[in-house]
Amino acid sequence: MGKSVETKEEQIQYIKNRVKLLQNVVSTLDESAESSDLQNILEMLNKLGIKVSRFAKDWEGK
Repeated sequence: MGKSVETKEEQIQYIKNRVKLLQNVVSTLDESAESSDLQNILEMLNKLGIKVSRFAKDWEGK
């Protein structure tokens, strides 16, 4: 597991890094892509959504 992401600055950087990773994964898709590739992207998006929701709750509490 990675280091805990606690500060607002770290959380913003985490989101930026994940979006870049998603962009890279999506940009590699071509006509040979399979359903499992799309499922992987969907899973990544869902996990990012969960993290963003957690960060939003953190920000509300500060």
